Amino acid sequence: MVEGRHALIISAELFDQAQTAISKRTHKRGDCDYVPYALHGLVYCYHCEFVDKPNEPLPSSWAAMHHRKHYTGKVRRQCYCDRISRGHGKCPTVPIDAQALELLVIDKLIKLFSANMPRREQALQAFAAQHSEYDVQQRFDQLRAITTRMDQRYDLGFINPQTYLTERAELQAEIAKLTPLLTSREEMMRAVTILNDFAAHWQTLSDDAGKQNEFLSMILYRVFMHPDGHLLLEFTPAFHMLTVFEES
Repeated sequence: MVEGRHALIISAELFDQAQTAISKRTHKRGDCDYVPYALHGLVYCYHCEFVDKPNEPLPSSWAAMHHRKHYTGKVRRQCYCDRISRGHGKCPTVPIDAQALELLVIDKLIKLFSANMPRREQALQAFAAQHSEYDVQQRFDQLRAITTRMDQRYDLGFINPQTYLTERAELQAEIAKLTPLLTSREEMMRAVTILNDFAAHWQTLSDDAGKQNEFLSMILYRVFMHPDGHLLLEFTPAFHMLTVFEES
């Protein structure tokens, strides 16, 4: 620092006090907005996904709802849709109370997973039957290799565009169909273990939002709050196969 030659307007002590006050008021937006939350990254907007979804390529995070603290007299945690920042106008979905949503999700999971074991055994048998037809992983890897070679042939001009698009779409459709079946039996058995005592597993994670989020992310893919107030839950592959039998 180079000292000036003019007379001081304020004292050095007052200057230091002012800098201290400024530093206390300064914060990084990310540090302020991020709050650990059990449903972090899992809550999506029903309106943006099912009612008014643009007919154009969209990022995988489309319709994801943000979680943030609000200070209006008392601290409130809310999940809100930020559609307007994505350039598609304001979303009519009102902010959702984050804590109330979490309680609803956990209550629904506990009730859903309290179903009896015979249904889970049916799910495991169905899973085994699907895998007995052929090695899913082997076929999946084979399809990926075929698409790679096809892409290379197209880039070199060895295949006409129409043929390429038609055959590539067929391959991609089969890949999409096989993807959920890549769940291993070990994952299925782990899912059964969790289903058998979900409430106890959840209780062990009490007050640790980070671990709660890791746990729920193994089970849930997306959570939607329907405008009429009921929940829509999308499960990860292993839990989806099991919960189909839970709800039947």
